[in-house]
Amino acid sequence: MFALNVLIIFGYFIIAGGLVSVLLKSVLKVNREVVRKYQHIMYASSVIFYVTLFDNATQAIITAFIFLVLGFGALFIFERTPYYKRMIVDRKKKGGEVKQSVFYAQSMLIILFIIFWRWIDAKEIIVVAVATWGIGDALAAVIGKKFGKNKIDIEGVDPKKTFEGSFALFIGVSVTVGFLVFFYIGHLWWISIIFALIIGLTSTIVEAFSHNGLDTLTMPLSAAMIAYLLFVLFTSIGVI
Repeated sequence: MFALNVLIIFGYFIIAGGLVSVLLKSVLKVNREVVRKYQHIMYASSVIFYVTLFDNATQAIITAFIFLVLGFGALFIFERTPYYKRMIVDRKKKGGEVKQSVFYAQSMLIILFIIFWRWIDAKEIIVVAVATWGIGDALAAVIGKKFGKNKIDIEGVDPKKTFEGSFALFIGVSVTVGFLVFFYIGHLWWISIIFALIIGLTSTIVEAFSHNGLDTLTMPLSAAMIAYLLFVLFTSIGVI
């Protein structure tokens, strides 16, 4: 069963990550930024397969590491062919952006699986955390590119960040977290709102101060930690 589950996730990456991305860029000529952020959402969505298919964290960790090695190695080779730039959206002149994203994304999953599945046994937190990055970062980039006119002129903030993009991230993360927490907890809607606003705000701040794609690591890891601390807090006072 383990091997079959690995093949299912492999098939998902090949179809959703490879074929669909190529179709969007090379055939349908979709905007490059939209394609990039589709890939982010695709990576984020893979967490559903991990937490659903595998019986324990060890299987998920091994699988994520396998795909880290395979993905990094395959892209290392593919970057050196004339087809790479024609088929893949990569903003770096000599390539490497997608390879870096794969490394960060798979590393992020491995860290989350170790801490919040193997050690703490709270898979729901992993789903919430990865969703904040997948949806929030995508909205920030797309809205920021299209409507962003007001740069965030604060020391330490990535100079490309705009207030419009950050506001879109805050709304996207808040709505996503609120929905997921309500789905997992149930009738306690006001707790969902508290989770949503706190994680939405902190994710917005963390993303703004993250440079060179590091938000792939910083956003979900910080969201997971805050979600866990909030869960512990509300549990300790007997609300959850």
